[in-house]
Amino acid sequence: ADVRSGVEIAIPYSAIGYVAGQPLKLSMFVSGGGGFISNQFLPGLPQNTGNVGGNERNINLNNIPGTQFATFTPANVATAPLVDGFMDDGVTAGSTGIYGAAVAVQTCFTGFGNSNTGNAVRSTNGSELNGLYVVRNDATSTLYVMVAGNLENNGNRLNIFIDSIAGGQNRILNTTSGFNGLLPNLGADASNTNGFTFDTGFEADYALSINCNFAAAPTNPQIFIDWATFPTELPPVGSFIGFAGFPPFGPAPTFVLPAGFTALAATGGDGTPDVRVAIDNRNTGGVLGTPVASGPSVAPSVDLAYGSEFNAVYSRVVGDTLFVMVTGNLETSFNKASFFFDVGPGGQQRLRGETRQLTNVDPAPDGQTFVAGLLAPTRYVGNPAGDFSALQRLGGGNDTFVVDPADNTRAINTGGLRFDGGFAADYWLSVGTGGVDPIDPINTVSMFSNAAVLRTNGRREATSGASTFSMDLESFDGGNKNGPNVNLVDFAGPNTADLVDFVGTPTEGPRGTRVAPRRNADVLLTPFAAAETGLIDVKLNNSNVLGVSDTTATDTAASAVTTGLEFSIKLNELGWDGVSPIRMTGFISNGGYDFISNQVIGLRLPTGVTSQANLGEPRTTDLSTLPGNVWVTLVGTGPVACDSRANVAGANQSTTPDDQLTADDIIVFLGWYFGNTTGAPVAGNPASPANLLADVSGANQNASQPDGQLTADDIIVFLGFYFQGCP
Repeated sequence: ADVRSGVEIAIPYSAIGYVAGQPLKLSMFVSGGGGFISNQFLPGLPQNTGNVGGNERNINLNNIPGTQFATFTPANVATAPLVDGFMDDGVTAGSTGIYGAAVAVQTCFTGFGNSNTGNAVRSTNGSELNGLYVVRNDATSTLYVMVAGNLENNGNRLNIFIDSIAGGQNRILNTTSGFNGLLPNLGADASNTNGFTFDTGFEADYALSINCNFAAAPTNPQIFIDWATFPTELPPVGSFIGFAGFPPFGPAPTFVLPAGFTALAATGGDGTPDVRVAIDNRNTGGVLGTPVASGPSVAPSVDLAYGSEFNAVYSRVVGDTLFVMVTGNLETSFNKASFFFDVGPGGQQRLRGETRQLTNVDPAPDGQTFVAGLLAPTRYVGNPAGDFSALQRLGGGNDTFVVDPADNTRAINTGGLRFDGGFAADYWLSVGTGGVDPIDPINTVSMFSNAAVLRTNGRREATSGASTFSMDLESFDGGNKNGPNVNLVDFAGPNTADLVDFVGTPTEGPRGTRVAPRRNADVLLTPFAAAETGLIDVKLNNSNVLGVSDTTATDTAASAVTTGLEFSIKLNELGWDGVSPIRMTGFISNGGYDFISNQVIGLRLPTGVTSQANLGEPRTTDLSTLPGNVWVTLVGTGPVACDSRANVAGANQSTTPDDQLTADDIIVFLGWYFGNTTGAPVAGNPASPANLLADVSGANQNASQPDGQLTADDIIVFLGFYFQGCP
């Protein structure tokens, strides 16, 4: 409410059919030049609502809590305000002089950039609507509208809709022109079943669209004004009023606007109204560019978090599934939590980047990379793209190749994230959350996850003619995080990738799919095969306000956190070899994966060291330079839970292993042996036939080679495992 500069407008009564002393209704928002709608409305959206977004004609403000229009009767003022973009006679902060009290004030941060570099009128680095003030001057039959805030000089548009007479349009009808292309985006399509819809009770009769832009005049931006009328049951009609330049720029802070400055369009009989507009972009106060508040003072929210932190890692294997809990928070800004798994021999100790054709010809042809000293052209096979090529970006740039010292016909990538010694990644899973969807406020925050197989020598490929293309999948899943229609982020489809045609020939084309990547890269090699689901499940509870702080971290504080990011992955989807320990590392990065924080799984600072700087650019990050093993071995993994193949039962003879050896394990095993019953595979032997669950040995009591038969050897081997106990 303290902001006193912004966009100021004078509108003749006659332009909108206004009768002095009658109520008036206004609704307004900021959009991009292409139509994308911000979260800057007046009256404002609910606190911490994100940008409304594109697909403008399908937006219905009735679906957003609150009322996004103001109803008021403008006060008559004896002295008309000077249209210069600044409230007159406001001698103290919060004073609005002639305009009086605000009709509406902002309730939401700006998603279109926080203006903090305003330079006394002309340019700014953000758009925000802080307050709406309206008065009338009956002596001149003119309405004066002051929208306090900023309008970035990049083509962003302030769109003001006026309900001043009977009739009009609550839902904007189909039209072909107006608002410099914005009006057709708002209007209904040919089906006439949609169209931007205002709250019930508001029917637009007229509208202004205002923008300022350096493009037309790089040294002196110009103000452009568009106009529209909304006849009842007829298409809207748009027209261009005109433009005017800002006044000559003077040195701040002594620069003063010339008296009477207006952007006044000529009205030479073209029917456009005599509207005057001035913009003063000096404001650097008002609303911020991020959701409000942070820290323990905020009521805990399952969905919203204002910081990102890892506190502790917990894991367990139940049957054929790995469960992992990483306590902490993931900021609702699409910060990303990335997890990498080492589940057997091979894998990538340094992440691979984008697939490239490497050449020994300088200069290299288009689309190829020159490598000095390479004996012959070769193909470098990278990873699947992963989250809009983020995985490939983590793997380095295209110009970081050198000749492999062991073979000068090959090249190796010297850029890309390098893991700690003893860790080579076989699988990647990332999670991000952010945004809100005010179109459907019951389901607000979104969450998305991406997964990929990391093969030792890069993605699996196929060739058709002269084309070589990926046979690995670009797997993702996500959507609305909460509410009755919650997306479970369970990689349950639909599948959108066809790896082969009806006769099994590899197909080119998109590899995007909403099913898990490893198992389905195999399954979908069969024509008409159905994708496999139930392989990955991801959940996030962001309500933690405990744990580490931005200055301290202790085991006690970290261990007190019981909420965070939880996921399960089938062991065969991970690619576990059934023997190797399952190791995991991970980190929190920004949304573009180009800056890693200091929240790294496995990083343990030496005694006496209390801080760790953010790691920064991942392509030049080498985790082996950090102290300790920058990975963890997940508890409950290895050959079997508690390292005993005799762990086949839980309490009351449940066939779910419980990490303990009790009489239940012997009873369940002997039941399988004598009854030949079916059920879960024996722990540590998931390949055993379902009807031979007690088949744990082969000839001569070979415990690693089940032979499809039940003999005394199986009992002897089982009891041997049992009496060895748990480690």
